[in-house]
Amino acid sequence: MAKFFNRAVLILVACILVFCLYAFLLHKPKPSGDGFHCDTIHIGVLHITTGIPLFEFLKVLLHYRNSPIHFHFSVNATSERMVRTLFETWGVPQVNISTYHTGSKPAISVRERVELFRRPTLLRHTSRLIIMDTDLRLTGDVDQLWNMFQETLVVGVVKDNQTQANVILADLEKLSTNTSIDEPPQLYWNYMRKVADLGTTRDIGHGVPPRFLSRCQGFGYTTKITEVLHCAKFPESKSKTYKRTTLLMIRHFEYAPGSSDVTLVTHLSYDKLPVFEDMCRRWRGPVSVALYIAEENFSKALDFIKRSSVLHRRHNIAYHAVITRGRFYPANLLRNVALRNVVTSHVFPLDVDFMPNLRLHELLVPDLLKLATRRKALVVPAFAVKGFDATIPLILFELKVFWEEQLVTPFQPKEFAAGHQPTDYDRLRSDTEPYTVKWKRQYEPYIIVQSNVTEYDERFFGYGHDRISHILELNAQGYEFVVLPSTFVVHRNHSGTFDSNTFLNPDYQACVKSIVAQHIAAVNVAYGTRYEFVF
Repeated sequence: MAKFFNRAVLILVACILVFCLYAFLLHKPKPSGDGFHCDTIHIGVLHITTGIPLFEFLKVLLHYRNSPIHFHFSVNATSERMVRTLFETWGVPQVNISTYHTGSKPAISVRERVELFRRPTLLRHTSRLIIMDTDLRLTGDVDQLWNMFQETLVVGVVKDNQTQANVILADLEKLSTNTSIDEPPQLYWNYMRKVADLGTTRDIGHGVPPRFLSRCQGFGYTTKITEVLHCAKFPESKSKTYKRTTLLMIRHFEYAPGSSDVTLVTHLSYDKLPVFEDMCRRWRGPVSVALYIAEENFSKALDFIKRSSVLHRRHNIAYHAVITRGRFYPANLLRNVALRNVVTSHVFPLDVDFMPNLRLHELLVPDLLKLATRRKALVVPAFAVKGFDATIPLILFELKVFWEEQLVTPFQPKEFAAGHQPTDYDRLRSDTEPYTVKWKRQYEPYIIVQSNVTEYDERFFGYGHDRISHILELNAQGYEFVVLPSTFVVHRNHSGTFDSNTFLNPDYQACVKSIVAQHIAAVNVAYGTRYEFVF
């Protein structure tokens, strides 16, 4: 009996050993034909300044990599938004990120850089870390750096033979406070350069997404795509999955707002930069602008800003780049990108073709706390000029003279009267004090509201109902619309766009109607309203 029991125990142990060996072989990283493994490489990233250098650093590194990567970013509040927005919109496969708030003091020495990442939360992911700055461009596979780790290495500095480019290899688990790392051992790797030594770095293809590592299937992901009725021909309607890479703060931004202040929130395509320059001549307060731009135009846009006598010294303008994708202009997405990145109590969302009256910011600020309270939207009356080269009035007195002489008119009185008619332009001619107006169907005024206002519905793309849907939702929330007679914006005429010309296309209209119906249904459910579908 005992002999039978011992034999059964031996068989059971053997089965357990075989199962463990099978599990180990099943989950062990498998080398591909080229000898690479699917081990995750951990990279610590320092000195994030603005959005474009961060994007280009990552784009080049990911182009050459052959392994999954976990990035560990040293951030402050602003750079954390930059990092998270970029990865949420970029759709990079087989990459994880973590962020660590490390303060604003720059880390210079090797010890200072290593100490920034000696954190228990990071050690739960890895003990080994490659540390580098965003001004590096790796022109080889980072796998080769990872393989430089040796059993005895605690901290090492990897240098390039030709320049001052370097990265740090650190085994954080072995490192103790007594470890001397003032003169760490030096290794050499010739596949990295400082940006200053490279000239241009955008040489791996514009709009080329990071490669998916097909041999590392376990690190992939799938996304469920929800179709919008009648929108099968328009992939832009899938707002949750049709992502556009977004780079925040592509230029230095600095502004200290008071307790009551307002940011102009706008958006534009790259070719509208001269129009934006004109807008900023009139508006001297803070601006948050989303620029819809192709990668190849990054340097041109920054050069335009640098050469502009109006823009180049303005550090109160926060520029954000959304990389172009698809045929249609994503106005509501762009509005939201700019809206999410303001630092003031109030916002003034305005399309770039509308010119505000001179010094409007200075006129608004003193009365914001009194007028633009919770659930109150201040309406800035909109006007239009005749012709493409017409003079646009600067101040209220000029506007009234131009209006009397019919050189300006209320915006779109014939083309789309419902859009601004509720502002009551007859009353506006005589009243000097703010007055309340009632919301009506398809009302789409330009308004000043608190910065925590509901975001725009990003299902809308191209032309039509993008702002109407937003104003409808504010009305459902109980907003009061108050007209400011001492303010105005004037539309600067322009030729038709692809989006506006497509609006009459039956397939496009069917898609927009479907989105409008979905939006109204969602509003009715959210706020207990009973809006009916009207197109």
